[in-house]
Amino acid sequence: MNQKDQASETTKTNAEKPPPVFSEVQKWFQSSESKRDGKISPKELQTAFEVFQGKHFSDGACKFIVRLFDLDKRGGLDIKEFEQLYYFIKQWVSAFHSFDYQRSGFLDEEEFAGALKHMDINFSPDFVRFLMKRADPTKDKIALDQFIVTCIQIQKYTEEFKQRDANYTGEIQLKYEDFLEMLLKCM
Repeated sequence: MNQKDQASETTKTNAEKPPPVFSEVQKWFQSSESKRDGKISPKELQTAFEVFQGKHFSDGACKFIVRLFDLDKRGGLDIKEFEQLYYFIKQWVSAFHSFDYQRSGFLDEEEFAGALKHMDINFSPDFVRFLMKRADPTKDKIALDQFIVTCIQIQKYTEEFKQRDANYTGEIQLKYEDFLEMLLKCM
């Protein structure tokens, strides 16, 4: 094989490799994956949040997060799925902490609306109030794990909506079955 063919073969091989996972993500993944099975379970994710965020995340929140980011449906997050979640989590945690003015570990309605706007999510005050009540009907505040679950839901529903809004009008028409499919994909 001549040098030109070797260079072409090397280029082909490099092009076929998936992009590398950043070391920060790799480190967090490896320290969280206690079973060493190549994926992070909801329980392992819960432990990772406690270690790296210093916050307890509910079992339900961790199960929900893994279910939505487990794209290959193999029962846990592989490194690539975890990497996608990692960057969203960093953004959401940063927004939460930026707007938790009293450092209480909760956002009130005004802080919650501000955090959403900071992430270019603009909802009416009534819809923000609805989201807060949906997260916890007994409180007028939202905890970090509830905030992240709400952000994930918004993210997933928005992705599904955008797939159907080809002209970016902000409006779609759906048959009932399409509507149910859209909802069920995001649950």
